[in-house]
Amino acid sequence: MKNTVPMAPGPSKEKTLRHHFLGYGFALLVGVLGANQARGDCSLTYTGRVPLPDLGPGQYGGRQGGLYPGGTNNPPPAHAQAAFDIANALRPLDANGNTDNTNGRVVVLSIGMSNTNQEFGSFISLANGDPAKFSRTVLINGAQGGKDIPLWLDPQAATWAQVDSVLANNGLTPAQVQVAWIKQAYKQEASYGAFPTHAQQLRDDLGTVVRNLRLRYPNIKLAYLSSRTRAYTDNPADLNPEPYAYETGFAVKWIIEQQISGDPALNPHASQGPVMAPLLLWGPYLWADGEQPRSDGFVWHCSDVVADFTHPSTSGRQKVAEQLLAFFKTNPTTVPWFLKRGVSGQAPVLSSVAASPTTGSAPLAVQFSSSSHDPDGNVTQVAWTFDDGTYAYGANPFKYFPSPGSYNARVCVTDNQGNTARDQVTVNVTP
Repeated sequence: MKNTVPMAPGPSKEKTLRHHFLGYGFALLVGVLGANQARGDCSLTYTGRVPLPDLGPGQYGGRQGGLYPGGTNNPPPAHAQAAFDIANALRPLDANGNTDNTNGRVVVLSIGMSNTNQEFGSFISLANGDPAKFSRTVLINGAQGGKDIPLWLDPQAATWAQVDSVLANNGLTPAQVQVAWIKQAYKQEASYGAFPTHAQQLRDDLGTVVRNLRLRYPNIKLAYLSSRTRAYTDNPADLNPEPYAYETGFAVKWIIEQQISGDPALNPHASQGPVMAPLLLWGPYLWADGEQPRSDGFVWHCSDVVADFTHPSTSGRQKVAEQLLAFFKTNPTTVPWFLKRGVSGQAPVLSSVAASPTTGSAPLAVQFSSSSHDPDGNVTQVAWTFDDGTYAYGANPFKYFPSPGSYNARVCVTDNQGNTARDQVTVNVTP
């Protein structure tokens, strides 16, 4: 059968991506470029800053990049294994928090302000329309417009009461919440100081938020955190301008590193003392430097924001939704509770998954390929993630790996009945 894929922001053509990637190589060598003249308009197409996954062991403002400790883009094996074990143990819960595989629910909750609310709302529509989603998994938009992170620090704050009201309106209880997606920020981030001060404060406040999640939702086990998207303003007086939008990604990196390092205030393991927080992982990395493609070809156009140059437009919301969907359909810690169980008719056949080359020195250019068909229908979607917060749609994506590491490129093929087939190929990138 002929493969078809949904409209999605896939990688740029290989030639274009190779050309633009030279800019990242230059930025990695020389560090952050000088500040641009402050402006809030569509001319802010390039800042010279490098997305954290692409920065890897390189530095920004004296601080190492990468998503995880040591400038890497993969969680340490013990942390990854713990998350995998938790994911495979999640079961639908009834209103009292007891396992109920027939009528129970796995509630996935978003926490954040207006950008998060708009983006997760688009994701809910996209995911609920995907026949591959597990029917027992319920997506609840707890993010609230205008409610930045200081309004979430008190566990008895009105923001949390509003989340519980949304749960109740959907026939759900706090005991059924097991997963969260967090994308938080400050209003007027510049007022919190220059880097790294504002990012350190945000890190600490994120710690309070995840502890509040544990206080209010006793069965929460996993929390995925994401960076902000790209702003088209660097006016410090604006809501969330550059470079602050970029720099908040470090706050996510640092709070996860604190948990990995064994901070008891963020302990997720009952075997190691009182459980204080869910296990923390990176979700999708959402920032890209405007028209400069990041390593998967993803760009953030001025048309992806509205007139304030910060909030996402319809196309911007859709881009985030599609990246979230690719993440939830491919990540080994989400697949067990996000994808449906059982097969309707016949499952698609993923006959081959390959990468060329599979090893080499950074930056490594890799062409991926896959072959699939559906015996009783059509393949409707081919989604990839690359183990570093990036993604692609389509059978044969192209990607650069700027940072050394071992990357599992994961692919999920979906047919018109919501059946899926998954596979992966490993790419080893040396320094």
